[in-house]
Amino acid sequence: MSFGNFSNRTTYGLEPAAARYCWSAWFLFVLIVSVLGDTTILIASTRGGAFKLIKINSVFIQHIAVSDLLICLTYVFPSFVSMLCDGWVFGEVLCYVRVYVGFMVLSVSSLLVFVMSVVKYARLEFPFRTLLWGKSFTHKVCAVVWISTVGCPLSYLVIDRFDIVFDYRIYNCIYNFSAPTWKYVLPVMALFSKFLPNVLIVIANVLILLKAIKMVRVSDRNERVKWEGTLTVIMTALVYTLSFFPFILYHMVEMFMSSSSADEDGRRAMVQFYRTVCSIVLFNVFSNFFIYSFTMEGFRAYLRARIRRICRRDIESQSRQHPRGVHAGRRQPTTGPERPPED
Repeated sequence: MSFGNFSNRTTYGLEPAAARYCWSAWFLFVLIVSVLGDTTILIASTRGGAFKLIKINSVFIQHIAVSDLLICLTYVFPSFVSMLCDGWVFGEVLCYVRVYVGFMVLSVSSLLVFVMSVVKYARLEFPFRTLLWGKSFTHKVCAVVWISTVGCPLSYLVIDRFDIVFDYRIYNCIYNFSAPTWKYVLPVMALFSKFLPNVLIVIANVLILLKAIKMVRVSDRNERVKWEGTLTVIMTALVYTLSFFPFILYHMVEMFMSSSSADEDGRRAMVQFYRTVCSIVLFNVFSNFFIYSFTMEGFRAYLRARIRRICRRDIESQSRQHPRGVHAGRRQPTTGPERPPED
């Protein structure tokens, strides 16, 4: 494994230790909320029957939840542990696995949001032509999305499979893109995997919102459910776009600064800027649970039922452990002093 400038702890590491602990606390928060939230989403959408949506939207929600869990596994958790330990502790093999799998999962997340937005607009614009688009069809579409992202790690293998570094800016392993070939390949990959999907997500959701406003009927329950699905898609795409926009802004600033000689303060500012925008992107990982809780009445009812069931079990467990506590507030009858037995 080669080491580039980003693996220089003195230049790019977090100091003092309290700063690392603060950043690691953020990663721990994202990890806990995302694991609990996305696991609840998967259970509710598969067994709980909480999502009163068309099957197409439910399938996209499931695949997005799986991709968020994989992002936690390949990015959030390694960064959290590396910040605590002030370095990579998982070995060289897992460093390679994290890079090749992690970058693919990040691309899957953006493409799923993009395809979900396009499919939702098609459902609203061409309702009769899309009647046959069911659960099986959507799973096939999502499978194509997952397979299409394999091209990203394959390009790493073809161009320079050993160009892996530990980046102290985010305390994780990354691909370094140091080969001269990337000068021509990387802009094309960024255009089709990052820039165009985000632009098309914005366009598709604006069209969805305009179309949904014309179709909504407050008195019709079916239209209300359809509006719930539309609002879910719009808010999911909105949070993703807003969380990813600072990352695009960083690369634009970086391109501008690369043409001039940046001083030491400017370099440190860019390092902190990059670390911050990578943390902002994580809002997209754990926000879906709160989005669905806000937009879908069925999901809120499912959560309330689960909470009541857990509380009921806790009360019943305490009652079995302390059976006399039930009568603690009652006055016990007095029987007077006990008389000795007669001879």
